[in-house]
Amino acid sequence: MASKPYVVLLGNVESGKSLITEKLVDVTGRSSAASTAMTKISEVYELHDGSMLICDTPGSNAMDNKFERNLHIAHAFDFLPVSCVLLVVKADIRQDTVLETVKDYCARFQFANLPQELLGVCITHMDKVAWTKGEMLAVLQSHLNIVSALFLSHDTPKEVLKKELLFECSKRTPTAVNVDDTKFQNLFYNSSSQLKEIECSKKVRNP
Repeated sequence: MASKPYVVLLGNVESGKSLITEKLVDVTGRSSAASTAMTKISEVYELHDGSMLICDTPGSNAMDNKFERNLHIAHAFDFLPVSCVLLVVKADIRQDTVLETVKDYCARFQFANLPQELLGVCITHMDKVAWTKGEMLAVLQSHLNIVSALFLSHDTPKEVLKKELLFECSKRTPTAVNVDDTKFQNLFYNSSSQLKEIECSKKVRNP
């Protein structure tokens, strides 16, 4: 089981993690389209063709039971060597809103000393915005040096999503993440605001 790619979905509440899961493994009732849906625990699914394992996790910014839900995400990281942590971000009319979300999670990985090369990006709900994939990629590359990302609309075919995700996994080496207490604190309770403070202090010291 450990020899196939293992993908952990990471992101905020209602970002589209469960939508990806439903599309890839043909389950229903997990996404925010369901009347009672909100993922509360991490669950691992195997694609029907056996090509990949994917773990749907709770939103890391949930208001209720935040510690318990983040603990489920940490357990997802520790379950198997991770091929890709797919950061799932909901498209917004403002590209800078998407950028700030990606930047925040990149900062969390930095503070937690997690391999940033494991982090991939998937922008969901692309059918709700006017800007294009190319425009968003240009923003990600310019500000964060991210040169590739997945883009998902409601009508994106399952096979296209699977192919693109497997390709992202093929570019990375499966890695045991091992979220200890310090990594847990830095991953879930620190934010890009701290990174901005560090950057500002560097500018003060080195004008």
